[in-house]
Amino acid sequence: MSELGILAAQEDCAIVLVGHFTKDAPVKDLYHGMGSADIYAFARSVLHVVDFAGKSSLRYLKTVKSNNTQPGASFWYEIVDPGIVKWIGPNEPEEAEQLMAEAGKAPSPKLNYAAEMLEEILCSGDLVPFSVVQKYMLEKGISEATYRRAKKEIGARSVKRGDSWYLQAPL
Repeated sequence: MSELGILAAQEDCAIVLVGHFTKDAPVKDLYHGMGSADIYAFARSVLHVVDFAGKSSLRYLKTVKSNNTQPGASFWYEIVDPGIVKWIGPNEPEEAEQLMAEAGKAPSPKLNYAAEMLEEILCSGDLVPFSVVQKYMLEKGISEATYRRAKKEIGARSVKRGDSWYLQAPL
């Protein structure tokens, strides 16, 4: 890290590091990052972007750490098209809670597509072997995680018969 500091001083620039969060949800956002906590301790400022796991095009940018000044306002923005961002701006806490709730409810296009494909394969009402469903979904470009969310979304049921698992359309 000291070498990065020397480079920044020589070039009179800021160094921006992009990190990823772990899947667990610690009490403090500052401890949510992957890798050494020293990176976050060394940083003057840490920002967190909340992306709602693909359920919405809305994003929420908030300050997790700010050493040199008071934390700035949290901002909402939307990814309109790849590479195009529409800033919505800071919001009052009540408005932020409303936007957060709406963003969490908005279904993703990929999830909608997965749900449609799942309904298509289960439309006969018969039990469909899990291996057949899994192969079909992979052929359609749908990941297992998205398939499982779609399964829950439409209310499809897993049924075990003997040693094999099947999927059944909701009753």
